[in-house]
Amino acid sequence: MALVQRKNREDTTEPLSASPKSAQNSEEQVGKSSITKRNIIFAFIISYVLYYFVVILLNSESVTLSENSIYLKGNRHDVNNDFNGDKDPNGSVIYWKGNGHGVKIVFNTDIEGNYTLGPHHAVVSTRCNVPPLWIRIIGDVLMDVPLVEDVDVTLSKDVSFKWVGTFTVPIAGEFQVESHWHGCDAGEDNKDRYVETYQYFKASGKSNSTQNQEAALFVNGVWAKGKHVNIKNVDATNQSYIWADPDTLIRGKEFTPLEAPDGSVVLKESVVTENYGFYSFADLSNYELVCWVGSNSAAAIWRAFKSLRAQIFPHQRPFKFHYYGATSFVAPDTAWQDDTRFRKCKHILVSLDEPDEPLSQFEYTEQVGTFVKHLLHAFDEENTFPASIWMFTVNESAIGTKNCHSPYLKKSTNHPCNDALNEIFKKSAFPKRVRLLDNTDLSSPGRGKFMDEVFAAIALRIYVLVGKQVKAWRDAGISGGINGVTTNGVLKPNFEIVRYDW
Repeated sequence: MALVQRKNREDTTEPLSASPKSAQNSEEQVGKSSITKRNIIFAFIISYVLYYFVVILLNSESVTLSENSIYLKGNRHDVNNDFNGDKDPNGSVIYWKGNGHGVKIVFNTDIEGNYTLGPHHAVVSTRCNVPPLWIRIIGDVLMDVPLVEDVDVTLSKDVSFKWVGTFTVPIAGEFQVESHWHGCDAGEDNKDRYVETYQYFKASGKSNSTQNQEAALFVNGVWAKGKHVNIKNVDATNQSYIWADPDTLIRGKEFTPLEAPDGSVVLKESVVTENYGFYSFADLSNYELVCWVGSNSAAAIWRAFKSLRAQIFPHQRPFKFHYYGATSFVAPDTAWQDDTRFRKCKHILVSLDEPDEPLSQFEYTEQVGTFVKHLLHAFDEENTFPASIWMFTVNESAIGTKNCHSPYLKKSTNHPCNDALNEIFKKSAFPKRVRLLDNTDLSSPGRGKFMDEVFAAIALRIYVLVGKQVKAWRDAGISGGINGVTTNGVLKPNFEIVRYDW
């Protein structure tokens, strides 16, 4: 409308009066006047077109940066879009954040257009060469959405890095996507620059979390909202999240609470399967010692384990369960007063989250590999008892960690030491008695929060894995005794206990 008004004013403007000079001068002035009017009109038209383009750019629902990039909006940090109102033509729900950062959630839907349990897909595009954020699902459950860098993509000059991940919610209910942004210097501190929580979405469908009892070691639990968890003689209404079995939740059955240190609680049915329970933990002999090796994380799990013992296996005497503090993979025995007793261990559980000095990811990989080889030498299967060795994933939050810095593996929002552990066990030629216990389903969603509950659930898992190992030994005719190891009735005397040279 402004352009029309300008045009009207231009059309009604009287030309300059001609002075009584020569006709040639008059014609020149008229010509100049016409050129000036055309230039003014042309300038107005160009200005209007530029203005209109800028308005569209700033207010349009999406601007495609490149063929492979996600959609971004301008530098608006207060956007809080509705799940049901911000969709692209393919039905993807899109969220925006900042200039040069963007999050896109592509939801899986049924034939009627309703959101299913999953799998759903998350895509982040950013200028940052480190993950500038982490994403989780909150609401009826709490779960992490791990992201990995997509290195096989070429984006625009403004958006150079892309991170992708998938998630499936375990039960039907109401959920939110929550993103925690840290900026391109993520890792320098442990503080969120800002947190974005989007409106609730509803997911429906039949849960596929039912366990394959023939293969499952543990129940596939989830962090469920306390108000949904029916606990025997306990009111959990005000609890934020509790580790629980989704199938027990759906059936509305009661959970059995077990008390752990510092007032924390773990639910028996959240870990232990109905068919196999604790396997043969009750048959653990006095000479099949269970030993924790590691830093504060190992000590916390050990304490939680001991607190559960009297509630589930009171006849198992506490002297069977030892803790060996270690803050180094190179010299783990620095603080051990009895260096020889360690070699009597039959179950070795390693959790070293707090090394005395930060390691690069490559150094961590090399040191863990060498450390495991030392354990295999110290507990040589041919000459000693075939000890079971478990490495635990790191429970520390990935945000702000100083350990496993300078990653050489594909970057992700996982703790970089856990990426290293997965790579070690993926490529190593360790014997079957060396295994990785992945507890990231417990530790990652909270990012360092409610760790007492995390350690209690890990401790309960240990009862199951030790019990299963005891069953495997008994099925093979193996048992440990005061005089040595007996295999199918044949006794192999104990070897001479000497200090191991790391």
